Amino acid sequence: MATTIALLPQDILVSILVRLLGSDLRRLRRVCKQWMNIISDPTFIHAHMVQNPRLPPTHTIVFFPGSAYGSSKDPGNGRGFLFDEYWRVTAELAVGRWDKLIGACNGLLCFLESGQGSIKIVEPFTGESFTVPQPREVSALRWTVNSSAYCFGFDATSRRYKIAHHGYLEDSGPREGESVDDEELHVYTLGTGRGWTRLHVPREVYGRAYGDPSCVDGVVYWPTSGGHGECGTDAKLVRFDLATEKVTLEAAVHLRLDILRTEMANYCRLVDSTPCIVTYGRHCE
Repeated sequence: MATTIALLPQDILVSILVRLLGSDLRRLRRVCKQWMNIISDPTFIHAHMVQNPRLPPTHTIVFFPGSAYGSSKDPGNGRGFLFDEYWRVTAELAVGRWDKLIGACNGLLCFLESGQGSIKIVEPFTGESFTVPQPREVSALRWTVNSSAYCFGFDATSRRYKIAHHGYLEDSGPREGESVDDEELHVYTLGTGRGWTRLHVPREVYGRAYGDPSCVDGVVYWPTSGGHGECGTDAKLVRFDLATEKVTLEAAVHLRLDILRTEMANYCRLVDSTPCIVTYGRHCE
């Protein structure tokens, strides 16, 4: 069998390997130099990242962010662990102490490398990774070091992964015909080479965001409220479809827990397939 496989044309071999799980590729890299070169090739890495199957749904990702108090002996790097359905560690990874986890999608991990001004996508089983720059227009702003302003998702139509960044024009500055009260969305589609694209989100149409974006089933949501910047009875969700790249408004169920002396935090989630704004309190000292 080994002789038969060795006689396969390389393009056929690539089409077979790209369909395997990352945990299998991690072992197969040791078979021979040809397989190592194929699996390590950047073109193969990208093709594998967008090819099914991906991480089994029974796996759990646990990530511990790095510490700002690192030293030469202990740099305080962040660490991640992948557990299978029996809670056995199947893979480990380490990232820089300033790196923040943006999110996970189909087994891929997306990190904001705040110290490097870039975003890194990691396949934790094989260690494959590649980086993209942060949005140029906002690369020097405080919002770019906030991983909560980003989200990471998959467009099943084009079979492309996309990174979205939500920002405010009061930080980056409006363009002609825009208001300083407006917002913007930057979108990066992996594998196209076109870089970041920008969408203007006018406040008079979509209101004022009061929570961080979340990506669910190929759609980015964030809560907005009637242009007042506060949570109210007119709260809705701004909806950005990764496939069409269109922004719309959508009604949402609003779950709110009122507690005295609290600072409210808001998140978008799907509850029984219905977009829902979840609000909870954090005690303020």
